[in-house]
Amino acid sequence: MFAAGSTQDPETIAWWSDESTTVPDLTALALWVPFSSQDRRPLLPTIDVPVLLAHGRKSQIYPTPVWEALSDLIPQTSLALFDDSGHSPFWEPPEEFNAVVIDFVKTL
Repeated sequence: MFAAGSTQDPETIAWWSDESTTVPDLTALALWVPFSSQDRRPLLPTIDVPVLLAHGRKSQIYPTPVWEALSDLIPQTSLALFDDSGHSPFWEPPEEFNAVVIDFVKTL
């Protein structure tokens, strides 16, 4: 969830790691099977509300080109890329993330 070499405090990283292992196996399976087996891309151009996509460039889960492609498919998208963040830009850097969200909400 965090960028390699993250400066996030070790207690937060440990908490996040512990929390992520508490999801029951059947729940995780119920979430991931449809996610991995159904292509929802044809629906993305039909989204008719403003969308903010926030992505950490150091994500070890989804590379930046995935988010750029999503942004291209959704008509009213703002793509915020966080250079020093992993998969969870709301954790690192939270101040920058919050500012981006506030600026986005002000446009609505």
